[in-house]
Amino acid sequence: LTLSQRFELGSKRNHRQQVAARQNDAAVTQQALRTTQVIRLTRQLYREALVAREQLHQAKKNVTQCQTLISSIEESIRAGKKAALEAQRIKPLRALAELRLQTAQTTLTARRQQLASLWQGQEQEMGPLSGSLNDLQHLPDLAEFRDRIDLSATVRLARQNQHLEQARVELEQANRIQDV
Repeated sequence: LTLSQRFELGSKRNHRQQVAARQNDAAVTQQALRTTQVIRLTRQLYREALVAREQLHQAKKNVTQCQTLISSIEESIRAGKKAALEAQRIKPLRALAELRLQTAQTTLTARRQQLASLWQGQEQEMGPLSGSLNDLQHLPDLAEFRDRIDLSATVRLARQNQHLEQARVELEQANRIQDV
């Protein structure tokens, strides 16, 4: 009759447990970092969207002013008060104003799409952009974002990694050499 028992030498099991615990801690830290990154990026894109909305509003005003100016110049030309050359001088300004309008529209649409994709939604679902540039100091705290942060793919992935690392820690703690 013989008995044999294998022993792990050199604290291998303890070392594996420590490595798994450190990996779990790293996953928890990474999840917190991803959450903070999503919130920071959301705030940044929100600011950029507000700026783009203001630029769009200003560009619309500029286009309207150019059209009003062109109309008044055309009336002056018909009345004989100005030469036809005056109408040609103002057309580049109108083209520039329309170009700025298109640029502002494109920028606003891009920022809205980026915000929507960050939160796993569609731009059409967002609704109107509320707030103003003056209110940027009063953005919601992190606690208010926590309720919806789970919608973000990066945070969900970090949370899954954290759960995986936690399971690995539990496995290493339970994993020992069985009695033979």
